[in-house]
Amino acid sequence: MNGDRLYLVHQVLYMKVVCFFWISHFHLIIHLSHQRLLSAPESITATSIVRESSAWTSLKTTGVLL
Repeated sequence: MNGDRLYLVHQVLYMKVVCFFWISHFHLIIHLSHQRLLSAPESITATSIVRESSAWTSLKTTGVLL
């Protein structure tokens, strides 16, 4: 009976560790996905601002809008 109890304790501990790492991995994936989603609009906005200021500068200096 003592060996069976030790086996069950070992199995429960193993399952807790597996569940902990699976949940941690899942949260990490969600966190990284949110970071990618949040950073994408900033890069698009920054690119748009650079293009607009570049076009405005060319209009002022050459009279032609690029």
